[in-house]
Amino acid sequence: MLYKLKNLFFDISIFFYVFFYVLSATTNRSISSHGNVIILLCSLLCLFSLLMTKKFDSKVIFVHFICFIVATLAAFFSGGTSIVYIGVAILCSYKIDFKKAKKFALCALIIGTLFVMFLFALGIIDQSVRYREDGFVRYSFGFNHPNVLGQFYFIICLLIIDCFYSKLNLKISIPLLIILLFIFIFTDSRTSFWCTILLFLVSFLLKKAKTLNKMFLFDFSPIFFMVLIISLSLLYGRNQLIYDVNNLLSGRISSIHRFLNDYPITFFGQEVFLRGSFDTIAYGGVGAVLDSSYGRLIIMYGIVPTLIFIIGYCFSLKTFRNLGGKGTYIALLIYSIYIIFEASACNFATNIFILSFSEALFNISKKNKSIFIKNKSVC
Repeated sequence: MLYKLKNLFFDISIFFYVFFYVLSATTNRSISSHGNVIILLCSLLCLFSLLMTKKFDSKVIFVHFICFIVATLAAFFSGGTSIVYIGVAILCSYKIDFKKAKKFALCALIIGTLFVMFLFALGIIDQSVRYREDGFVRYSFGFNHPNVLGQFYFIICLLIIDCFYSKLNLKISIPLLIILLFIFIFTDSRTSFWCTILLFLVSFLLKKAKTLNKMFLFDFSPIFFMVLIISLSLLYGRNQLIYDVNNLLSGRISSIHRFLNDYPITFFGQEVFLRGSFDTIAYGGVGAVLDSSYGRLIIMYGIVPTLIFIIGYCFSLKTFRNLGGKGTYIALLIYSIYIIFEASACNFATNIFILSFSEALFNISKKNKSIFIKNKSVC
């Protein structure tokens, strides 16, 4: 009974956290401010659920607690609160029903996104229009940037692959890809579009694979991408090849390069001035955008949190590959590519795969391996 109550509190907090985060990403500032209060209350409810745990595995809960402490320190030095919520989620996700929690997050994303579009259709939330240099008009459907709708839809597709991979077929995929095309036509959200295409392509290519043993090198993809992005950023301006790569990545390399020149690398982060395009258009001034998760992690949150994130990510990939969690493995792999372009890894609502790290820790022990393998068909 206590276990079910603990899961219920955790799932409810996850649902409302994600739902109100979606609402906070709209053009309506009053909705955003109220959403932040609800997010804080959800985190407190999440912490309350941890108190309902009877028995603790000392090694596992120690890792959870270290992650929470590091996240808190990074929040203190950087002034950013989003990383605290990630720490709370890791700490409180000890011995929960992970798939159920992810399904709650999936429902919250779908309902929240549709609700925002409904408010936009009623005229309660305004449109945020962007124009490309070629004159192409981008629409946001009530969100504060056209990319946001594409981002949320990409996360929705990731969660569908994660939770329902065994049921994936053309009847499910084709409608999802048609919706993706519709979103792309009106928002021109290119990163989410191509990453979602890649997600379904890889999912179908690996559908008949019995094991993922030959993909062991992909376990280290977060390390490769981190080293590549930071190295190119440090070397930016040295030769034409890096300029070409920067153009291919829509200016992410040059952006990180500017921040690296202005801010030193620290152990637990620092306050970094960030100003998105929505605030720049609304209030004027100069924008300061750091979109890449790999760049933002190391510059804003420091070496220690970044190392924990990268090591935990690689550990999760290796665990799900070895134990047969094909859907989760694919979702994590594609997400590691997506966060080259977007800073979504720095917020729990758009990085619910932080739960996969907790799930990997829980299932890696010998007594839990059989449980994971028994249920791998839904993974």
